[in-house]
Amino acid sequence: MDFFVIQMRQNGIEVKRELLGDQPRLIGDLVITNSDDTRGRSTRIARLQKESGEVLLELLDAQVDAFKGSRMVLRGIESKQTAQGHAEFLQAWLCIEPLPPSDLSRALFQGIRR
Repeated sequence: MDFFVIQMRQNGIEVKRELLGDQPRLIGDLVITNSDDTRGRSTRIARLQKESGEVLLELLDAQVDAFKGSRMVLRGIESKQTAQGHAEFLQAWLCIEPLPPSDLSRALFQGIRR
């Protein structure tokens, strides 16, 4: 299912709420699966990926923290390579389901010609 995703942390540090609108918004299929990790334990993985399967973002030990209407917050661990080597950070995603245009907005644009 397609979602807009906004990362709510930068290298583990929370982005101030008033600055979240300035963060890049990625869109893709949000897929949550269970998988065995390298330590032999089961972990829940959330991935935001393109239709081609290319992974844009990945969240380990993902869990739903809040859910309201067309929005939810997923929390987990972001694993990435830094200048100092491999690092893991706390991460939270604000996931927003794109809403279909209403009948009213469709009616407003029906008369437009190109």
